[in-house]
Amino acid sequence: MFENIDITKKALDASMLRYQHLTNNIANIDTVGYKRTDVEFGSILARELQMNGRKNIDLNRIQPRVYYDNAGARTRLDGNNIDIDKEMSQLSQETLRYNTLIQRATSQVQRYQNIFQQLQ
Repeated sequence: MFENIDITKKALDASMLRYQHLTNNIANIDTVGYKRTDVEFGSILARELQMNGRKNIDLNRIQPRVYYDNAGARTRLDGNNIDIDKEMSQLSQETLRYNTLIQRATSQVQRYQNIFQQLQ
């Protein structure tokens, strides 16, 4: 009954985790040898939905994956591969995604509250 809320909660958790990694990357802009980290979630969720559909989704198999992003990132002379412009852009996008998910979660909870009030 609450699968939409459960999926939204998973997405919120993954978004917050990605936000933390992006801010950590920014904080380490001057750390010698630092390699950026990122979080994969959207493709994991999409694969689970494609395989099982929304009604039969197994939330335990949908876990965000943290990884070191070495592909496509230029390494500076100090070994650090943070591109501050890219990080700031992705941080803005993630903030927008998180706020959208919060609005979605709020509307889902309000919908159920309205249903429960009608039943009383």
